[in-house]
Amino acid sequence: MSELSERALEQAADWQLRRLEDADCEASFQAWLSASEENARAWAHLQRVWDGLGDLHDAQLQQAPAIPSSRARPRRRRWPKIAAVACVLVLVAALIPQAQLRWQADYLTSTGETLEVTLADGSQVTLAPHSAIASDFSPDKRSLRLLRGEAFFQVKHDTMRPFIVDTEQASVRVLGTTFDVNTMDSLLEVRVQRGQVRVSDLDRGGRTQENLLAGEGLRLGGTLPTAQRFSLEPNRVAEWRQGLLHVDNQPVSLVLETLQRYRGGWIVVRDNALSGRHVSGVFDLHDTDRALRGLALSLATETQQVTPWITLLGD
Repeated sequence: MSELSERALEQAADWQLRRLEDADCEASFQAWLSASEENARAWAHLQRVWDGLGDLHDAQLQQAPAIPSSRARPRRRRWPKIAAVACVLVLVAALIPQAQLRWQADYLTSTGETLEVTLADGSQVTLAPHSAIASDFSPDKRSLRLLRGEAFFQVKHDTMRPFIVDTEQASVRVLGTTFDVNTMDSLLEVRVQRGQVRVSDLDRGGRTQENLLAGEGLRLGGTLPTAQRFSLEPNRVAEWRQGLLHVDNQPVSLVLETLQRYRGGWIVVRDNALSGRHVSGVFDLHDTDRALRGLALSLATETQQVTPWITLLGD
């Protein structure tokens, strides 16, 4: 049986929190639970860990039933209790995938941390926060796997040994160039600063291939029916190295996923519809509080700091 993905565990933790706060989300929860075998396994795993905590004797919290709605009780009074529950769920959802990554990765970064690595062939890799790679070099190949997050590659030219970066969604093949690869949930984004790369879509058996030149990018996977090409200024590739997140008509969920890499704790969206809205703008990755306030302003909503570890987005 395959390992549970980090995304499935995060979604399970999110549903645990929502069910404690909202009595009307049960139908949506059941739809998510039955959507895939992995969702069901992630939920069952979270419940086993939750039941084993031992220190929480409140059976209502352990079993996470829907709370009957009570219009007379102010909604915000429940949040201190829910925040404590969420803190535990954050640890459950985050620590298990982190332990798995430590076994697989040769290099990895934590929240807010970047890392510059010089590989055996002289190529350089800069890891973004909350990212991980595993390398497999030999006399006839240069292969890496981006296990999580984002990385900027400056590849030393070698016509005899192509440089290959594999992800769950695609394989990126180059001889010598500089480019960025970003994995977000099930979406992959490749941006080329200099040179040329070839992207093979693994979901289609590698049969679909796209060649990208400097100033070109490609998105594939996720909910996209086909790969999407786009253009950008080459100096905008891997702007995160300068602490900037440049967003052009991207879903809020992907913006938050990037901000989460630079921010300790947990960002919780109180409205599913909000996650699907699209935004554009430039956000400061060195000041995620400011970035979240700017995001909330563009969405005509607000943020609420529940604890030092939990931030809510939405009214």
